Amino acid sequence: MALQILYRDALKIYSPLCDDQGLGSYRAVFTAYGVALASYVLAQMLDVEAIWATQAIDPDMDWLLKELFELVKKALVEGGGKKYRHIGEWSKKIECWKVLVDDPGLDQFGYLKASSRISKKQTGSRRNLEPAQKLGANSSLKVNFAEVMSVTAETWFSISQWAKDTKNLQAWQRSLAYSMGKLAANGKAPSEKQLVQAQKILDEANRLGFVTMKK
Repeated sequence: MALQILYRDALKIYSPLCDDQGLGSYRAVFTAYGVALASYVLAQMLDVEAIWATQAIDPDMDWLLKELFELVKKALVEGGGKKYRHIGEWSKKIECWKVLVDDPGLDQFGYLKASSRISKKQTGSRRNLEPAQKLGANSSLKVNFAEVMSVTAETWFSISQWAKDTKNLQAWQRSLAYSMGKLAANGKAPSEKQLVQAQKILDEANRLGFVTMKK
């Protein structure tokens, strides 16, 4: 029943997103792929008891499903190439799922897969420090870590909006910039993969004239 509630709420999220882009007839397909991808990035560690208790998904899952929409759309609309132009036909192929999970844009959600395996009894501070401790042992990433962590949440949000308005950066990079803002606002550290990609985003944004504000 909890999974049914998850799908119901996901459909409510994806239906207007699909309608806005003329993909309304495929809302069920998008929803199924969105839920499957959310489960994938969370290492299938869904808190079904919480969903059942509240009879709804929580704000974090709502956010994640919305963040994954562009990746799902890219795989379903573009992933089939000339051979599979029909979304309904392409979506039934295992190759479609492989295209989706191989998208480099998923790297920005790597920290979710790691944190989902941590017991609820462990404190948030331990989770937050873990990436930093790993990076501390990796000298090639120390400078990157310091630079990325010095960027304010407001700046990350501004980069994301600026990139959208100016058509700069890739869609998943704009999404990652926004995710970095949420992490910074909550005092959380990025994963190693996020760190590497975030550094590239900073370099590219600065190259194109965006002025990065630091703490």
